[in-house]
Order: sequence, then structure tokens, then C-alpha cells
Amino acid sequence: MNEDLDLVGKTRTYTKEDAIKKLDDLKDILLFQQEEKKKEEYKAKEAGIPVRYRKYTFDSLKNLENDKEYKDSIKNCKDYCKKFDTYQEEGKGILFMGSPGRLKTTLACAVALELIKKKKITPYFLSCADLYDFRIREIKNAALVILDDLGIEYESDYAGTQLDQIIADSYNNNRIVFITTNLSGDEMKKRYHERSLDRLREMTAFVEMTEGKSIRQRDIHKK
Repeated sequence: MNEDLDLVGKTRTYTKEDAIKKLDDLKDILLFQQEEKKKEEYKAKEAGIPVRYRKYTFDSLKNLENDKEYKDSIKNCKDYCKKFDTYQEEGKGILFMGSPGRLKTTLACAVALELIKKKKITPYFLSCADLYDFRIREIKNAALVILDDLGIEYESDYAGTQLDQIIADSYNNNRIVFITTNLSGDEMKKRYHERSLDRLREMTAFVEMTEGKSIRQRDIHKK
């Protein structure tokens, strides 16, 4: 037997049975954490988040939190997650704009993974290159839609209609939308209907990724 002091200073005796129970409790906690992790990984896979981006969590990006080029963007995304209940009620997503290789998709997915973990939401990832094969019913049960690489889609009336449909349906149902794009504001005005852009202004907060060299040649994982 071992003796120790409890919180009020009294001696408490620990038996072998106590130790076994504590060990069993710890095993239960670890098992629960493993099961939760599996559920999160499954949900990310079902959401269509690409394999490459499933590894990019806020924890894996810690070595960029003090990088002058990215610290503000990462902080804004973390703040969004902290205030997500309010943003969800308002139907407010994020518009990530900037040049190629500036963490737009990485951060959009990092936020989605954080919300899967903390808020148990159901996201849906859609590359705009796949707009032609998209059907609106695919996002009916999604709380969050990521429209990745807006502008990469082939310009046509059909692609424009698909995009308008996603934005309109999400707007009407207060669904969160994240958009990543290399396009500037002026380029978006020339390419898309003002009706959809006007809705996006209301539906998204703006996160501008700084101009500069692509980060893809760097190891951005936490050391």
C-alpha cells in the first residue's frame, strides 16, 4: 500500500485495487481518444479533403505562427474557430485570396479539421475543377463547403450556373462557405455574376494571404 495526502491534507491509503482501477480508467481514456481520432479521420476522408491536406492541422503549422508572412493569417483562422458558434449562426465563412502557394488551401483545410474535431461538423471539399461533375444534392447535409481554387474551372455558362447554384443554396440555408482563389477582386468581378459576388461579400470574412514566393518548397510542419 502507498500513502499520500488528499486535497484537504489528510492521509489517504492507495491499494493495489486502486492502482488497477486508475490504470483501467487511463486505458478507457486512451481508447476513447483513439476512437475519436478514427472518427475525425473518417469524416475528413468522407468530406473529400485531399490526403495531402489532412495532415495540416494548426498543431502541424506551429512553426509558422511567428513567421511574419503567415502569423496574421493563422491567428485570424484560429480566432474564427474560437468564435465559430457565432459565425455559424450568421452563416459567415472565409474567403482566402492570394498568389499561388501561399497556404490558402492548407489553412482552409486546417480550419475544417479543427471544426471536425471541436464542433463535430460535416464539411464538403470541392475543387472548382470538378464543378462539371458536381450535383447540388452532394452538399445538402454539409455544414461547411470548401470551394477550392475558384477560377481554375473552365469558363462556361454551365460552370457559372453550377457555382451560382452552390452559392445561392448555401446562402439560403445559412451554410458556411470557404473559398480559396488566386484571383484578385477585379478579376472576380469580370468573371462572375454580381448577384453571386454580392452574396459572397455577406457570406464571408476576407483573409488575404501575403504576396510572395510559394511556400511549397519549404517544410512547413512543426519541428
